[in-house]
Amino acid sequence: MKCRCLWALLLGLLFVAPAQAGELTIGVLSFQPKPVAARTWSELEAYLNRLEPQLNVRILPLAQDELETAISERQIDFVFTNPAQYIRFRTLYGLSAPLVTLVRSNGIRSFYSFGGTIFARADNASVNCLEDLAGKRVAIAFDSAFGAAQVQQYELFLAGLPLVQPDHYVVTGLPHDKMVLAVLEGRADVGFARAGTIERMAAAGTIDPAQLKVIHLQQFIDYPVMVSTHLYPEWPLASLRHVPSEQKKWLIAALLKVELPVSSGSVFALKGFQPPADYSSTEQLMRDLRVAPFDELPEMRIADVWQTYRGTLVLSGMLFGVVSLLGIYLYFSRRQLKLERQRLDNVLHGTSAGTWEWNVQTGETRFNERWAEMIGYALDDLAPISIQTWSDLVHPDDLKHAELALKRHFSGDSPVYECEFRLRHRDGHWVWVLDRGKVLSRTEEGQPLMMFGTHQDISERKLSELEKKRFDRIFDQSVNEIYLFDADTLRFLQANRAALDNLGYSEQELRQMTPLDIKPEYDLASFKQAIQPLVEGRADKVVFETVHQRKNGLSYPAEIHLQLVEIDNEAIYVAIVLDVAQRKKAEQSLRVALKELQRSNRDLEQFAYIASHDLREPLRMVSSYNRLLADRYGDRLDEDARDFLAYSLDGAQRMQQLINDLLAYSRLTTQGKAFEQLSLTMVVEEAQKNLQLLIEETGAAISCEAPVEVEGDRVQLIQLFQNLIGNSLKFHREGIVPAIRISATADSEAPSMVRVAVSDNGIGFDPSQAEEVFAMFKRLHDREQYAGSGIGLALCKRIVENHGGSIWCDPTPEIGTTFYLTLPVAVNRHRCSD
Repeated sequence: MKCRCLWALLLGLLFVAPAQAGELTIGVLSFQPKPVAARTWSELEAYLNRLEPQLNVRILPLAQDELETAISERQIDFVFTNPAQYIRFRTLYGLSAPLVTLVRSNGIRSFYSFGGTIFARADNASVNCLEDLAGKRVAIAFDSAFGAAQVQQYELFLAGLPLVQPDHYVVTGLPHDKMVLAVLEGRADVGFARAGTIERMAAAGTIDPAQLKVIHLQQFIDYPVMVSTHLYPEWPLASLRHVPSEQKKWLIAALLKVELPVSSGSVFALKGFQPPADYSSTEQLMRDLRVAPFDELPEMRIADVWQTYRGTLVLSGMLFGVVSLLGIYLYFSRRQLKLERQRLDNVLHGTSAGTWEWNVQTGETRFNERWAEMIGYALDDLAPISIQTWSDLVHPDDLKHAELALKRHFSGDSPVYECEFRLRHRDGHWVWVLDRGKVLSRTEEGQPLMMFGTHQDISERKLSELEKKRFDRIFDQSVNEIYLFDADTLRFLQANRAALDNLGYSEQELRQMTPLDIKPEYDLASFKQAIQPLVEGRADKVVFETVHQRKNGLSYPAEIHLQLVEIDNEAIYVAIVLDVAQRKKAEQSLRVALKELQRSNRDLEQFAYIASHDLREPLRMVSSYNRLLADRYGDRLDEDARDFLAYSLDGAQRMQQLINDLLAYSRLTTQGKAFEQLSLTMVVEEAQKNLQLLIEETGAAISCEAPVEVEGDRVQLIQLFQNLIGNSLKFHREGIVPAIRISATADSEAPSMVRVAVSDNGIGFDPSQAEEVFAMFKRLHDREQYAGSGIGLALCKRIVENHGGSIWCDPTPEIGTTFYLTLPVAVNRHRCSD
């Protein structure tokens, strides 16, 4: 309502009839030489005369005494002066209420308020806060200077500190530069000046601002200069009593339309005017400081008051009644407003929404505590808060998107602002928020002014959307067929692309069908029987094979993996179907190949067994007759003949050992016995008994720390450890007593297995040959140096594999070797397989 009234008033002013011919004189308070001051106001004077050529408008810069004389003698029509002088002249001479307020600019932003600065030399360590001003010499223009004395004294008053006394003043007069120079030259400890003086002198190159420090520095959003006090409205324009209302309206309209050029280097240049500000803060300052005309209290009797203010008192009584009624109305309105606010707070609390307010023109921003909590902060942690605070927290990839949405709303293309973006959480991760807001007020030029809105955490929703997107991608791109169908009607709800392509139906066609339409082997009863375990909760999943029939009538074998799930309180079957036609062909080919391989292996193993068995008898005869020759005719043979006979005997023995090893290896592939529960310690002890002579011969020390029971073939396991221990005894280092340690630990990768380690301190071998040692007939050393057939470790590998385990080794040359193997723990019964 207030906004509409103000616009109506301004429109009325803009169409005021031109003033009548004559003169209009504006007196302006000035502390500069008159030629300099005249140049300051000349452009405004010329503008007013161009606007109304018949009216001779003059702007007269006047000193303080001259201005007061001109007012008292009605030599001028209007007055431009500082706020304190205006309050004084209004009280003494009955000036009008402020008509307009001066607007200044720094070339970038407009300002309609000002303050004062308290400063000292930067190297003066004795002055750092208001309390330090006590007893200091203070440079002021004069004691009634509003911006260079009174506003600074009022800060001391508000802080409860003693005011600077006149005997501590260093009065310099104007301009304000003099107070700055007095401090820099050491004639004063502290200076009081209008805010902007230091910046103006620094821009002109008069001073180095680093030589000064500002005391009691205040923080005002977008205020361009350093200030130590509260801000007060700029100079007002008021009229004398004799000025007709038409002239007032014309001048107000003219001044509100003017916009003077401002250079970019200015600090506080004249820019234009705005509707009148509230000068009550200035009057309160003057009353609190007892500044003239509020420095004396007049004596007045009740009768005098009644005689003088009878009409006012009667009107006041009536107004009191009205105000009382308004107060009652306001009380209930505020109570209702409080309830509405409480409801709003409850809604915001229930939705966990953060709120924000933004002055689009100044950048001043307010957030509530929930807004900060959403990203891991307390509100104080983000101080000072501005729109830049928000910009710094938005994800760089989302900022342009948000700014574009704001521009659309500012321009009116969208009725509300709405955008989703990420904010950086205090711990570094990103929080998704839904930002909604609306411009609720605009400037006179139609630019957005105040905007209000909310932030809502939508991270969970975004996560759900991402998961759904991932599911949809997996669902659509899966090479397996996926079907969803209703648990009650059995009608298909959805199928992926692989299912539609393989069956040949469209999605619309499939939605009218049930699984029975593509499974010719099933009717309703048999299908319900197949899924009964899911319905009764006896199984989480059923798997079965069937045949699917395509739209063209062709069929293909399918493996069905079916589950019953609940989605949004609705029971749905999910079927993953594998087209196993190729697998069936491969399985058939594999069965044929396996059967042929098994037949071939049996033939080869039988051949090896028969060949080895049939070779033993002739070889035994060769060995026997060679020994007879050696025994009966050895003394008749020369040395070469005896060597030849020895070679023949050695070859026969090695051949005998090789045949025995081959027969043993053959038995491992052809014989299978039921596993039994065996003590690993007992198995190792049996193996040691078979090697007793070799152990005593080498003096070996063997320890077994394997208190575990395994399942296996007793004979094969004894053979396994006999070969491993015998291997360590054979390949011991010369002059070093063999030390062999057998230990067992749980296998972390396979809980049903035990890991056994057989370590020795023998000669070791190159780690690059760790795989080769398990090959048939593989020898790493010369036969003359170490005897053997090269089958022992191959036998070990076969025995371990027959028990479902694995074997490997970790050798180190000249240090030793550790053989590792895994065996089944004694829990279940197994059968030794081929």
